[in-house]
Amino acid sequence: MVRPTSFLPLVGDRAEAHDGGMFNAHCNAEGREVLLTTRRITSIELLDGATEIHYTCWCGHEGVLVDRAVDRPGAVSVRPAAPHRAA
Repeated sequence: MVRPTSFLPLVGDRAEAHDGGMFNAHCNAEGREVLLTTRRITSIELLDGATEIHYTCWCGHEGVLVDRAVDRPGAVSVRPAAPHRAA
């Protein structure tokens, strides 16, 4: 039996850089926390003081990460300003 041996670089000449932001989310399909790039975000919705981040996991499962600013100590919930009315 002959085993070929070569010392090739682990990264090709067109290495994809992951210099963008990343976040962790729980994937129900995989049953564990996964690390995703921001490219996996499909939409962001602001609803009643909460931010919903819709994402697609590497496995294809679609999920929602909910961040409630009011749940964090020291966070302030900001409401949109009402239009100014002249007196």
